[in-house]
Amino acid sequence: MQSRRGKGRKERRKQGYMRKNVNKDGFGRNRRKGVLAAGLVFAAAVMGAVGAEASDSLSESIVEIISDAAESVNTESAAESAAAETGETEADLETRCLEAVRSYTQNNFCTTMVNYDYDTFSTYIGTSNLVGPIFDNEWNYCWQKFYEAHGAVSSAEAADAVKDENGYAVTIELTGEDGASDAMTVYFDDAVRPMTMCVAGETAEDTAAAVQDENLEDIKTFTDTYFAALLSEVTYEQFDAYVSSDVYYYGVIFDNIFGGYWSLFTEAHGNAAAAEVTNAEAGEDSYSVDISVTGEDEAVCTLTIIYDSGARPTDASLCDANGNDLATDEVNDSIAAKNLENIRVYAQNEIAAEMMKSSAETFAEDIASESYHLGIICDMEWEEAWTQFTDLHGKVEAASVGTVEEADNGYNAAVVLQGEDGGLMALNVNFDRTSRCISMALAEAGDAVIDEAFIEETGTYPPEQGSGTTATSADEIEITHYADIDIDGYGTVTVALDANAAPKTVANFVKLAEEGFYDGLTFHRIIDGFMIQGGDPNGDGTGGSEETIFGEFSENGFVNNFSHVRGAISMARSTDYDSASSQFFIVQTDSTFLDGSYAAFGYVTEGMDIIDQISADAEPTDDNGTIEASAQPVINSITIRFPEGATEEGAESAVESAAEPAE
Repeated sequence: MQSRRGKGRKERRKQGYMRKNVNKDGFGRNRRKGVLAAGLVFAAAVMGAVGAEASDSLSESIVEIISDAAESVNTESAAESAAAETGETEADLETRCLEAVRSYTQNNFCTTMVNYDYDTFSTYIGTSNLVGPIFDNEWNYCWQKFYEAHGAVSSAEAADAVKDENGYAVTIELTGEDGASDAMTVYFDDAVRPMTMCVAGETAEDTAAAVQDENLEDIKTFTDTYFAALLSEVTYEQFDAYVSSDVYYYGVIFDNIFGGYWSLFTEAHGNAAAAEVTNAEAGEDSYSVDISVTGEDEAVCTLTIIYDSGARPTDASLCDANGNDLATDEVNDSIAAKNLENIRVYAQNEIAAEMMKSSAETFAEDIASESYHLGIICDMEWEEAWTQFTDLHGKVEAASVGTVEEADNGYNAAVVLQGEDGGLMALNVNFDRTSRCISMALAEAGDAVIDEAFIEETGTYPPEQGSGTTATSADEIEITHYADIDIDGYGTVTVALDANAAPKTVANFVKLAEEGFYDGLTFHRIIDGFMIQGGDPNGDGTGGSEETIFGEFSENGFVNNFSHVRGAISMARSTDYDSASSQFFIVQTDSTFLDGSYAAFGYVTEGMDIIDQISADAEPTDDNGTIEASAQPVINSITIRFPEGATEEGAESAVESAAEPAE
């Protein structure tokens, strides 16, 4: 999941510089390990952006939605008694959920319509997706009707959310520049994903009918961009390698379905020589789009992508030129079995692992700050269940996903929890067919037990902790190594490292330095008044060493109390918490907003004047701090030495013992 701490816009912008640029491998959609299917994007009037004058400013202010979930699972008496102890009833939880949906609508839809004019919005969605290809058209239709009748939106207020069998509905009361009032209603599914909307006096069906031609054209364009292009530009083997590394293209379920049929085609006809969208049709609650795929042997098949009414891919099929279904029972059974296993691994990585390395209190703080993990509703139910379990059995000591079964609406998974007192319970989790979390609830464990082998197989044991030393300078750390960074034309910067506080980070840095990995590399990104970043063999932010390491910082379950103040050295990474390899950065001015999100592992003891001079001399080509290759300061070498009185064997022993995996 993404960083969950609330940060100001300036702080978030700076934090982005600490991330390695992610190589998209030709797929065009980056996914952190374990993250669910394609997130939607939304206007960041949410973030307080005001008064855009052009569509590019709207583009700059979109953020990824990690959608939400709803609907509960029946729980047993133990969970009910825990709820009684916490004082929150089922009705209380439902009230909180409804208010969260209302607030979400206010912060997204209402704020967007007040802060951006209709023409800017309409221009933007003419070339890009804001929420999605279908919903954007329906929102545009409703907003246009209001605009033509009443002018710009001067105020917008979301009324209370209402829950029904299909999800949620929130009516927005709008006032135009003519002073007149009108309304439109937004309809969400159980995961609080916007599905459709309508203006007062019309239905959602009226809206869909009014924009059906645009919807069909846009869903065809979307399919051509994300699936037809993929088929013709990369091989199945490349795609399989990509998703097999848990970096998903469109989600843990659909990637498997899409890959299964792609594999079937490749086995019969070789790589796709061409792929073209040929037809799109609208059903009652879905869309289907046909892709004509030509193989190396010139055979032509039709791959059909099925979308739900919100334009999220849910299924696929493959037929030959005569319309015969090519999928055998064996292929379908294989896809179904892999879907169940993928859901199990996903639930282990995202739910079980989170509960082992964090706490109910910390999780509740995130929810209170509207920093959601899996989604608004699902997270609230998760918080409630986690608190109930903690009240009954203490902190979660172990958690493993047991059975996963198909359900009418998707998949059910049971996460077995073991508390400090040894007590066991199950967290029942329901996912829809796009692998989105719908609901969670606590129940009795029955005969279920902790699957230690599965925890070990998925590598989701809580990380062994370091010393937990709190520090803002080298004077406050237990120095195990010094690193002398010789920078061509500037001099030497000396950094003190603490392998007891960040064992894997220091071990990796020391290993690379002693191997000469850094010799001749550069500082490719420099922002005066913030930091300098280097250690990339590609020299552009996209490279690293052969191995990545566990991210030793609090948001990843590791206690690291080294603050990112002036002189701190820390590891750069992508959005994947465990993606750091060789790139590091040295902080020029206090940047404590990075604390908890990045692995600091030492402090400069000599040479901060050199860091200041490098920063002053830098001439970035953009606001990301990019330095032209010819102007990048060169690292001649990084030499590792040990504190006076310490031995190399003693320092290495500290690294090795601290970095040992948990038993």
